[in-house]
Amino acid sequence: MAIRSLRKKMRPVIWMITIGFFISMLTVIVSNISMGLKNKRYAFKVNGTKVAITELERGINNISNQYSQYFTTPLDREEAKILAVDNILTNEILKEIGDDLKVKVSGSEVKVKVGAIETQIPDKEQFKRMLSAQGYTKKSFEQSIKDSILVEKTRDKIVEKTKILEDEKAAQYEKDRYSEYLGKTYEEAKPLIEKKLKETNGNKELIRLIEAAKKTAEIDDIRENYGNVTPTVEFEENGFKITNIDIIKGALYQSFYGVKDYNEAKVKSIADIKNEIKLAKIAMDRGAKKDETLPTMNQIMDLKLQLVDNIKGNIVADDATIKKFFNKNKEVYNVEASADANIINFVVNPTDLDMEEAKERANKILKEVDAANFSEMAKKYSEGPSAPNGGDLGWFGKGQMIPEFETAAFKCEVGKVYPEVVKSKFGYHIIFVENKNEEKGQVKASHILIKVTSGEETFKKVMGTAETVAEELKTNTLNFEDATKKSYSKHKVSEYLDIKKDGYIKLLGYDDLLAKKIFESNLDEVNIIKTEKGIYVFQKTKEIKFEEANFDKVKDRVVYDYKNQKLMEEMKKL
Repeated sequence: MAIRSLRKKMRPVIWMITIGFFISMLTVIVSNISMGLKNKRYAFKVNGTKVAITELERGINNISNQYSQYFTTPLDREEAKILAVDNILTNEILKEIGDDLKVKVSGSEVKVKVGAIETQIPDKEQFKRMLSAQGYTKKSFEQSIKDSILVEKTRDKIVEKTKILEDEKAAQYEKDRYSEYLGKTYEEAKPLIEKKLKETNGNKELIRLIEAAKKTAEIDDIRENYGNVTPTVEFEENGFKITNIDIIKGALYQSFYGVKDYNEAKVKSIADIKNEIKLAKIAMDRGAKKDETLPTMNQIMDLKLQLVDNIKGNIVADDATIKKFFNKNKEVYNVEASADANIINFVVNPTDLDMEEAKERANKILKEVDAANFSEMAKKYSEGPSAPNGGDLGWFGKGQMIPEFETAAFKCEVGKVYPEVVKSKFGYHIIFVENKNEEKGQVKASHILIKVTSGEETFKKVMGTAETVAEELKTNTLNFEDATKKSYSKHKVSEYLDIKKDGYIKLLGYDDLLAKKIFESNLDEVNIIKTEKGIYVFQKTKEIKFEEANFDKVKDRVVYDYKNQKLMEEMKKL
């Protein structure tokens, strides 16, 4: 209870410490970099390296699109430009760090990654159009992939080189033993702790390297029409200089809390930053040290973490107080019933008959639908995510939709329903084209999606396979681990741990009936069941019975939770 609340309260801390790194990485992953360095039409230079106009414009568009997903009001182009330039600068620095560390990227690595992307878009012409729309040639796209791999490997190398002392691991275990590592001994948790600390400390070291390089970086020879491309200090408080980039990034975070107006989000961002600075000042007054090698926002959040540790370290509670806290929250410390089981979730793929039935349903709707009733019919019949909006897909251009759908939409007359149902990997589509913009090459369309689902006969066939597998498992001619490697197994995992009576099973999601039958079954007994979610063969391997909490057994955990609760109360007072 207290632990979960603390985690929620601490999310802003964790986010602000890492956001500088991950937003910079976003451009690498989404839009990549290093395009057209030989192009004479460049936007500016970073440490003497030319940055193509197309690269900057792509970065601006990607950031604008990212923010438009969360806000009803648009991000100003000047602000998007400042963020895009900062991302480009960060990525150039990351490549330089990679070169210094002698990180190499082979041609085969690039080929594999490009191939993986191409397989997601099997239509080669559509893939070319998508590259072109982003301002890429095949060669420049491959170069951008190479750069992104270089950045990933650079980060991985720094993380891997990070040394973690035994004392650090032990301290981290004590800090999280009743939250993240609940139920695990130190030895069991140690590999997880080392991985976490390597990630945390490695990323922090990378941020330091980037920050140091930014202080000496030269951005010059800026082309006409781009004006200022570097961040500006918007205000200074208690020695912390806050830039427009800090405020803009903070605004994006506000959207996660439901703020949809961008200007309002900026106002809230400034207010939150000022509150964080206030806490940072309190931390320094209590002896916390500012790490000048980190960016400003990371310095602030690092100080806040030190403040948290300071407050928590000074919380003292006697046995009577702890016992009272235990009695008030006793149910939290009860040992809940749980079970472990081997489970095979069988693949149930639609047959040709199922596809024909879906097509018949779609054709029946096609005969009844027209431009006037399309929206209502979509709300009534469509099985796609756009159904509540009347099937509205908005405006889209070529290369944005799957080929079959795109061809039909661009071919269809404005104000008409396409005369045939269109088959795709998602099912059968009935398409209505509301408008077209020939100049921009865009279509505004809606659709009704009829999915292809498995019928009774299909389930009977799969059930037959499940019964055969169950028999082989009972006679030990097959084991669960080998069975999950077969084509009939939906997941390549056989062991499912910590199944609760509420029906939640990791990876499988909620299935009340399956969970109920697992708890009701005997240990090591192989069973078969069909639920609304699927067909399963399972074997319960372990069960923990409900046990009411005993104070003496859980005292250390109660102290841990009590201190976390008092910590939150103290933080609210500051």
